[in-house]
Amino acid sequence: MKIGILTFHEGLNHGAYLQAFATMRVLQGQGYEVEIINYKNHKHWLMEDIRPWRVYRRPVRFVDHWKKMRAFKRDQQKMALSPFTKNSEDVLKQHYDVVVVGSDVVWNYKIFGYDDPYFGGLNADRIVSYAPSFGWVDANEAVLSEVSEGLKRFDAISVRDENSRQIIENMMGIDPPVVLDPTLIYDFAGDAEPISCIDSSKPYLLVYAYAVNPDTIATVKAYAKKHGLQIVATGYRENWCDVNCMGAGPLEWLTLFQNAHTVLTSTFHGTVYALKNEKRFFFIPNKKAKNRVVSLLATCGIDHSFISDEGSGKTILIDPDYAQVNRLLHIETEKSVAWLKQAVLAK
Repeated sequence: MKIGILTFHEGLNHGAYLQAFATMRVLQGQGYEVEIINYKNHKHWLMEDIRPWRVYRRPVRFVDHWKKMRAFKRDQQKMALSPFTKNSEDVLKQHYDVVVVGSDVVWNYKIFGYDDPYFGGLNADRIVSYAPSFGWVDANEAVLSEVSEGLKRFDAISVRDENSRQIIENMMGIDPPVVLDPTLIYDFAGDAEPISCIDSSKPYLLVYAYAVNPDTIATVKAYAKKHGLQIVATGYRENWCDVNCMGAGPLEWLTLFQNAHTVLTSTFHGTVYALKNEKRFFFIPNKKAKNRVVSLLATCGIDHSFISDEGSGKTILIDPDYAQVNRLLHIETEKSVAWLKQAVLAK
C-alpha cells in the first residue's frame, strides 16, 4: 500500500517539519510505503521562500535565514519526498492508495487561501485527515462553502483541537475525534542530532517564542539568574538572550529541548516538546496558538484558565505533574494510533 502525506512540511518551522516527519515514521513503522507530497501552493511559496529575502533589512536577518535554510535542507534529506511542485494539477497526477491530510493548520484558509488539495482535491482511493487544525478560524463564524463541500470527499476525519472539532460539527453535523498531534505519538528515539551552537555542559533556559514583551523578559531573566542559567534562543532571534542558536535544524532542535533546564515558548509545538521532555515552562499566550494549546493543556490535565478568550494573558510558569501528564498522554496516544490505523485500513 502506498500512502501519501499532505501537510505543511517544508517551511522553516521546526514544529511543522517534525509533525510531518513523525507521521511519516509512524506509518512506515506499520510497514507501508510512504512519501510526503512535496507541494506548496504559489502564495505559500511566495510568503515562505521569497518574501523573507525582500523584507529583511538587517544583515543579521539574512544570515539567520540562510543558516536556517541550510539546516532544514539538510534534515529534509531524511524525508521521503515526491518531486516538488507549486501546481495542484501536478498533485492530481500522483495516485495513492491512501492520502493522510495533516497535521498542522492545513485547514486554516486564512493563511494561504483556500487550497483544494488540502480539502480533498486528491487522486487517492481513500482520503483521511489526521490531526489537522483550522488554527485561529473562529468556530462561531461562517466557513467558506468550498471548505464544507471539499471535506465531504474525506472518508474519515479527525482533528487536533476542540475548536476544529466544533467547526466540523457545525458544518457537517458529525463529531470527529480529537487526536494527538503526531509528534506526541512518535518518540523520536535515535532521531535527535548533536547540537554545536552552545556549550551544553552549562545549564540553560531555552527560548522558542516570538513577540516576547518586556515584562516577560524581566521575569525570565530573574528566573535564569536565580537558577544559574544561560538563556538560549532558537528559531526566532531574541537579542536579549545570551545565545542565539539560529542554525539548529529540526533534529538538533530536539536535542535543545531534551537538554534544557526550563523552556519559554509562545507556540504549540514549543509546548508539545516542553511536555514531551518533562520540563517546567513559561508560556506566553497568543491568539494564533490559543485553540491548539488550550486543547493540549486540557488533554494533559493542566489548568489553562490563564489564557483568555482573545488568546492573550499573563505569561506564567507551568510546573506540571508529569506522572499525571504521562498517564493521560499514554491513554490518548493509544487511542490516536488506533484511530489512524483503522482510518488507513478501513474499506
